[in-house]
Amino acid sequence: MTLEKNKDQRHDFAPAHPARASQPTRRSFLMNTFVALPIASAVPTAAPAMPPASAKPNPDAALFALIDEFVAADKKYRELRSAVDRMEDAFRHPEPRGKMPDVLRWRRSDKKLGLPMPYICPAFPKPIWDREIHVCSLRGKKWLRSERVLIKDHPTKGMFYSRMWMVTPSKAARTRADEIIAAFDEWNPGGRGDAPPPRGFKKLQRECDRADKVASKLQDQVCGWRATTMEGMLAKVRAAHATLWCKPDKVFDVSTDNISGCAEEMAESIFRDLQSMAMAEASLIPSA
Repeated sequence: MTLEKNKDQRHDFAPAHPARASQPTRRSFLMNTFVALPIASAVPTAAPAMPPASAKPNPDAALFALIDEFVAADKKYRELRSAVDRMEDAFRHPEPRGKMPDVLRWRRSDKKLGLPMPYICPAFPKPIWDREIHVCSLRGKKWLRSERVLIKDHPTKGMFYSRMWMVTPSKAARTRADEIIAAFDEWNPGGRGDAPPPRGFKKLQRECDRADKVASKLQDQVCGWRATTMEGMLAKVRAAHATLWCKPDKVFDVSTDNISGCAEEMAESIFRDLQSMAMAEASLIPSA
């Protein structure tokens, strides 16, 4: 499979499984730099034409075949992963039904009644009962309370400790909480994310897991295979590029693009290939 043929592949697939798309390590910057340069130089360049049948076979011909097998297996896994994710999103997180009811808006009286404050963060800047992460605090028979208490006479001024306890809501607070819960569940029936999976979902998930194992095993084989030619190393670059969620003609910028997982492992493998090649060449140089 040549780099030109890769341009016809679809790339709207889900990112690789966490096992093959891990978080960056301490070596990420080095590996990013190492893998980005050959990718940038290799992508726009077409692979050389196949040599005549009488020509000597490339020493890395078996590696080329293994990489083709890995790229196909990884593509199959990503297609299945996307299908699983789409199906899961559809039944676990359906869209709410129309406009949010006014009952779910935060009221000043909610605080006076003793209702827990809805979770606030940069993503949810206003207190409002529009997400399960907020409403779930009202579902229990008892509610969690917490407060910060100043530590008196501490050598460091301004030190606090947190105190937490459970309380039973008043009748008025329980009535208001039940009103919020009923309105939320009717408006967003899938908001709790506990809907049962549809028929065929578990089977699709098992197929996805099997495809992930096959692709992972092939990836390990490719990374462990010692390339003996520059063509073999560029083939590993192609294998790494095939697993990245991007267009095939993208040129990577190591200052903004995170290259990890398979790409990082391939870069380490290529580094070992270069080291072995350099050591073999050095052994042929006569000593002075």
